Amino acid sequence: MTNDRPLRIASLLKDEISFELVRNLDASKFGLVSITAVEVNPKLTVAKVFVHSSKKNGELVKAIERTTHSWVKSVQKRLTLRRCPQFVFMIDQSVRYVDHIDELLREIKKK
Repeated sequence: MTNDRPLRIASLLKDEISFELVRNLDASKFGLVSITAVEVNPKLTVAKVFVHSSKKNGELVKAIERTTHSWVKSVQKRLTLRRCPQFVFMIDQSVRYVDHIDELLREIKKK
């Protein structure tokens, strides 16, 4: 039997973190910020949160980490978790990779 709890927690965390980012980040500075994926380890101690911004990806992780401490407790209470996993925010490179592939395909199509 597989343990699907990490997947369920990841899905819930994705929704809750998205909600908090909308409330706490400056949209004019970062543009559209999206959570592309959340991966939770089997022990539910670490959650890798993959983010993407339409403007400044470089400063995004630092800005999120500065505000995280203020909303972790509210996420924990809403999800009724005994312990909230430690969040590790990472820039999602897959979006840039997909854009690169699209560009290559357009160049091939032109030829």
